[in-house]
Amino acid sequence: MPEIVKKRIVELIRNHNWLQRMNNNDMSAQEAALIFRNTGDIVIAEIFAHADLKGVDEKFYREFAPSIAIRLPQVQAALNEYYSTGNLNFTSRVGNSDAIPKVSYQGKEYRVIDLSRLSGEQLSAIFGPSVKNVSDLRFLFHVGNIKVLDWLSKAFNPSSLCATINSPYNLIGFNDSRVGIWLDAPNVNMLNASRFNQGSGFKKGMNDIVNLVFSEDTRRHREFPKNIFMKSLKTKSEYKNLPDSAYSEIYLQLMYKNSLADITDIKLSDGTVIKADDIRESYRAIENVLLYEEDKSGLDQNNEVNIYSPQIKGVILKLDMSKAKGETQEERFASALTQLHSSRLETERLSQTLQYAQEHGLPIVIIDTSAKSDKPADTSNNGKQAPTPSAPETTKPAGVAFQSEMGTVEVRPLKFG
Repeated sequence: MPEIVKKRIVELIRNHNWLQRMNNNDMSAQEAALIFRNTGDIVIAEIFAHADLKGVDEKFYREFAPSIAIRLPQVQAALNEYYSTGNLNFTSRVGNSDAIPKVSYQGKEYRVIDLSRLSGEQLSAIFGPSVKNVSDLRFLFHVGNIKVLDWLSKAFNPSSLCATINSPYNLIGFNDSRVGIWLDAPNVNMLNASRFNQGSGFKKGMNDIVNLVFSEDTRRHREFPKNIFMKSLKTKSEYKNLPDSAYSEIYLQLMYKNSLADITDIKLSDGTVIKADDIRESYRAIENVLLYEEDKSGLDQNNEVNIYSPQIKGVILKLDMSKAKGETQEERFASALTQLHSSRLETERLSQTLQYAQEHGLPIVIIDTSAKSDKPADTSNNGKQAPTPSAPETTKPAGVAFQSEMGTVEVRPLKFG
């Protein structure tokens, strides 16, 4: 059974007593909505509530069953709010692991995706037909101890982690680390996003996770992708009068899509048909702002996305492959890794991540930092560039809040997420 399926089952069962907890003020409607966030989960929640009450005795059930009719609408209202600002994740995913080249290093075999060496045909074989160039790739990049992250990603440990969206031409990450972990999560688990480092910190208990989505203080980050998506969509005449409330319908029809290639035309309840190409362009607009909008803060900050219960998909190494020596892939791989030996911290991280990748059969992606480029053309949509909404000119001293089109943004120094 896939870990993500196991985790969902465990999460539902562990929270079978949600009604009791809400009645005792130990759980908010927002927390319950986050737990029962997948479509159909609220039906399971209702079944759990009836079963728990009947499990005591019939008198107990008659006394407390009316509270189900009170609490369920509260949870549904919070779910509606969650969907109305839902975040999307169509970053790159491996479609065929057998197509990944195998490389021997120090007596062990690794699956290595060296982006400096692979052709467009090879990239398509690994990531799917929508990836034809290196510039089509996007990764969720996290800096941290992979053993700790492995523990957090298990079914019994609900957690939230921050990451940066990286492309091969935009590599700003937390503290510019060259060794990172490739994360992934379904759309429904994406909590928020910001062009700048949110300063969300290390520890995120359930209350912190709920606040990332529902708190007025951080709501602007939750709404950030939605605002860009809708603004991009409305640049087309056929959607210019589309209300922002339509986003909920759009999101619910995209929620279980795994890639941009899976997207088809969407028909809304009012009869409006939104074309698949227009959806893809609007999603790319979100990524373009996160990756390429000019940073006028003076801090050259990374973007930040927060993810609920992420999964480890591989290892990402940012190396200058122009300095790699040797003819064979094995020689170049070994040579490139020596770049990390100047830092004790990165040497330790490298050792841990290589071991983890080898033991779990996960890919190692090498992003070539010498492959400098201006903003790459978006070739995932028949060569058409997604429109990129931009914020107005703003002068912002470091360390203070500033007002932009997307709301008040607090500028903070770089730090680990």
